Parts: sequence; structure tokens; C-alpha cells
Amino acid sequence: MDCKKVLNIKVPQKEENIKVSEIAKKTLTFMAKNNIALTPKNYEDWFFVICNSVDDMHLLTDQNLFLLYEEYIKEKPAIFNDYDAKEVSKELKNIVNESENIITLIDTNINKHSQFMEDSKKALEKKDIKMIDDLKNQIKILEEENKKLKKKLYENRYILNSLEDKFHEYKKLSYIDPLTGLFNRRAFNEEVEKIKDIIPFSIIYLDIDDFKKINDTYGHTVGDEVLKEIGEILNSFIRKDTKAFRLGGEEFAIILPNVNIEDAKNIAQRIRKVIENHNIKLEDTIVSYTASFGITSYQKGEDINELLKRADEAMYQAKKSGKNRVFIL
Repeated sequence: MDCKKVLNIKVPQKEENIKVSEIAKKTLTFMAKNNIALTPKNYEDWFFVICNSVDDMHLLTDQNLFLLYEEYIKEKPAIFNDYDAKEVSKELKNIVNESENIITLIDTNINKHSQFMEDSKKALEKKDIKMIDDLKNQIKILEEENKKLKKKLYENRYILNSLEDKFHEYKKLSYIDPLTGLFNRRAFNEEVEKIKDIIPFSIIYLDIDDFKKINDTYGHTVGDEVLKEIGEILNSFIRKDTKAFRLGGEEFAIILPNVNIEDAKNIAQRIRKVIENHNIKLEDTIVSYTASFGITSYQKGEDINELLKRADEAMYQAKKSGKNRVFIL
């Protein structure tokens, strides 16, 4: 089953519906057993994870599913990009069509009003009182109708403003990681493509050391707190023209426009020390954590995949050489 496609299907086919129902039952059972809050967001995430786990024929043990969560969740599509955006687009088309019809009616009424004025002149010339009274009533009806049409246009303008706000919100959400508040992988890929031929830049990759051990020892709630703290640190210790990203799992990135590799190293060292001195206080213990950093700079004309591969290799070397280190490549 295409789990990405299933998330965006409003009404599944009969065969798909059976599979969806089975996965939904497994998802609800798993969430209840592990005391995971049954919010729409949590349900979507775990449905996607369990759907992929079934497809890939993994054992559906609790421990296995928690381990697979980070692997699969970074592939989960943003649902609002498809269904909700289509709904907004549909509503927008309806408003536009209705507004066009209103404008056509107003134009027709203006023509009627002009004709009434001509008829009024003739009635006055003839001193036809009955005709004048009829025209006054027709003009009054026309004015009332125009008032209603104007009111409807104002209402449509308000709805259009609301739809514009929705589009802005959807666009923002599609580029943001909900847990850390940082930009996500989609935003990272687009940012690299956008600036690659315009300005020189460096990239910092960082990965939390022994993150699996933190999750296994203290639980995923503490692991999430570590991820959130990393997000706060990155947002606090980077310049205004610099963007930080969560690429997935415990992996993050920073794009540094107009920064050479040596300056990037200094920035990474500063962030590394801040992370090293942070911790999470639990009731009976303190959870400390560190991160390893890989740094590289974009060489004009090179393939972006080569750049990212080099940054990833630099981070790997930092881990290989002892973790909690900065490595340039």
C-alpha cells in the first residue's frame, strides 16, 4: 500500500478501505497501550509509521515501532498541501465566480437605472403621474437590490482575506518542523537550490550523539525535549540572515550565506559548547547530551548532492574521531 497516498485519500476504494481499517485498529491499539494522546497529529504520525512497518514486513512490537518512528516519520508528507489546499482553492474559485456574477448583475442594474432615467424624462414631459410612480418604485427596488449586492461583495472580500491568511498559514506549516519550530528538510532543499548560484555559503551538519541511547534510557518524551532544546539553541545562536533546519530524526543543518569555512567552524564550535553545557533535569537525574558537527562549503558549479554528501561525511568523521567534535571537509 502507498502510505503517502493513503494519507491524502478522502474516500478510499473498497480494497484500500479494508487495509486502512486494519492499520487504523493497530494504530489505535498501539496508542492506547502506550498512553499516547489521541490527537489528530499523533494519530496521523503513528498511522503512517505502522502503515510503512506493515508494508516493509517489520515485526510490530512496541520497541520496534518506537525505533522505526524516526526512520519513517521524516518521509511523512504534509497532508494540508494536498487535500486542505484543494479545499481552499475550490472555495476561492466559488467566491471568484460568485463575485463575477454579482458584478454582472450590478452592471445590468446600472443599465436598467439609465433606462429608468430616460423613461422618467419622458414621463415628466408627458406629465404621466402613474408612470412616474411606477418608475419611482422600480428605482427603489433596484437600489435595494444593489445594496444587497454590495453587501455580498463586502462579505466576499472578507472571505478572500481569510482564504489568503489560510494560504499563508499552509505555506508556513509546510516548511516548519512541528516539534522544534525549525525549518524542515523541504525548506532546506529549496533554500540550497535558491542560493547555490547566487552567493557563496557554508553548511553545518550536526547530529546528536548517542540519541538512541537517550531514547532507550529515558524514553521518547525526554528525547523529544532534547530535540526541542537543540531547536531553541540553534534559533538563539545564529544570525538573522541564517536559517537552521531539522532534517529528520536527530539530524540538523545550518546554512550560512557569505560565510567561509573557517568562520563556519568558529560558529559550529560556539554552538557545540553551548549544547555541551545544556542538560535536562529529571526528578532523580540530569540528562546531558552533545552533538557532532560536519562542515563544508559550496564550490560554485558543483552538484548539490556532492555538497550534502561531503557535509554528511564530515559529520561522520566527527563522530568517528570521538564525538562532540567539529570536522571540516
